Amino acid sequence: MEKSTKQKDFTPLEHRYLDERFESLEKMILSSVATQDKVAALTKDAADRALQKAEALAAHNQAISNEFRGQLKDQAETLMSRLESLSKFQAIEDKIELINKEVIELREFRSSYVGAVVQRSSSKVNNQYIVGAAIAIAGIIISIAVFFKKDCSRDYVLEKAPVPINIVDSPKK
Repeated sequence: MEKSTKQKDFTPLEHRYLDERFESLEKMILSSVATQDKVAALTKDAADRALQKAEALAAHNQAISNEFRGQLKDQAETLMSRLESLSKFQAIEDKIELINKEVIELREFRSSYVGAVVQRSSSKVNNQYIVGAAIAIAGIIISIAVFFKKDCSRDYVLEKAPVPINIVDSPKK
């Protein structure tokens, strides 16, 4: 069996049909390629826009993140740590405790001192009362003695009294 190397001869009608078929296939392929090019261009454009939006969103998120980090940094710099605050509160509580002890000691000292002062002042007042009463009695006795002495020496005082001189009524010449 031998293969035939002869090509089949087509009739002019078949040629025309085949030519039309090839042309329609060629148009369809060209149209498909053009459509695929348009789709690829639109896809590339959409991908570029999506990439730009994603980059803008990432930049915005980065800015917000940086702002938040900055706030945390400022907060960490200005606020004190828990251990530091606890140590400061403990130091304040120790000082308050020391002051309370000193106040208690001062109150005890004052109460003992005030008691002694009150006792001394009450004895001092009693002594002042006695001295005042003695001075008053001595004054009364002295005034009675002077009164009686004046009565006795009154006549003597009147006899030795100087004669008043009238300076206004001087004699006229």
